[in-house]
Amino acid sequence: MKKFFSFVFAITIFALALPTSSAVAATTISLTDKNHTALDGRFLDDDLATSLAPSGKLGLLVFTYQSRSITWQIDPELIDQVVAMSAGYKLVSGAEPTGKDIAAHWLTQLKRITARATIIALPYGNPSGYWIHRLSPHDQSFLIAIGATHLEKAMGRPVLASIDYSSYKYFHLNSEEVQAFIDFQKSLQKTASFMASDELEGFRIHGSAIFNPGITQVDRQRLASNLRFTSADLLQRIRLSTGRFTITSTHQKLPVTVINDFSGQASVTFRVNSINERIGVTDPAPMILAPKSKSEILIPVQVVSSGATALVVEVRNTSGDLLGAQTIYPISVRVISPIATWITTGAAITLFTAAVIQSARRIRRGRK
Repeated sequence: MKKFFSFVFAITIFALALPTSSAVAATTISLTDKNHTALDGRFLDDDLATSLAPSGKLGLLVFTYQSRSITWQIDPELIDQVVAMSAGYKLVSGAEPTGKDIAAHWLTQLKRITARATIIALPYGNPSGYWIHRLSPHDQSFLIAIGATHLEKAMGRPVLASIDYSSYKYFHLNSEEVQAFIDFQKSLQKTASFMASDELEGFRIHGSAIFNPGITQVDRQRLASNLRFTSADLLQRIRLSTGRFTITSTHQKLPVTVINDFSGQASVTFRVNSINERIGVTDPAPMILAPKSKSEILIPVQVVSSGATALVVEVRNTSGDLLGAQTIYPISVRVISPIATWITTGAAITLFTAAVIQSARRIRRGRK
């Protein structure tokens, strides 16, 4: 009998020592959410404030679980957004934001309960590995590495980098959304050399937000629209001033202002064409534009004939990629060029000579 009770007691102790299914399920907690910010840093909505509250989706995870044995998988983009909220933020709509204190409280609680826990940094923005591999393969390793760097800085402690993407889930992207991302990538490639490293990094990591599997189709369309707007803005940061000219001499240099709104210097070239043959033009020399500057270029022109014409001027990077749109300068030419004078004089001489010959013939006929 004693052996029997000893056996039952041992089995009971062993059973109590086994983790329950709920405990196993709770050993890893993922903190991730959709993107809430535009590429300029403003918040698209104030939904994150509701989620971070103690009774919200993210608040319940942080304010409920206290065990040190939990492994936390955290999206660095989420933490960056919380840090931005806690420092004060603006909404795209212009409404008064409500989440500053909520975000600060949530972040303090997260740091406290994870002080001795294992933290794994998810790839920045937690995008679908399927779409990153298909449309931005050069960013696969970058998003993993930069995610760990950002999370360590925000949490103030070492973290582990994820070894892979948490999801390779396929979801539908329409042609406009795919094209918006492709155009955004092309704009970055054309202008990357004009940016400071941290600015370029910011564009690279936030552009992938459209691939987060957890966002709705409405959010995805809104992010695609934001990508299109940013693409156009990047290409217009280097641009030419508008204007029109009147030319009153046969050789003239037309002054045009070129603007650089980037934080870095920009090496650019210019291509100039006339819409007709009234003037001849020469491309200005390449220039290095200082950061946040306005510079003047001089476009040499030579008059061929008077009348209306226009110049089409393009700014390109050193690889030959067009930056922004062509700029058209209407021109009124009010001068008779030497070429035109020569033509006119030649015609007059020809007519005079013909008249003299005709008169001589008439005189000879009269004598006969």
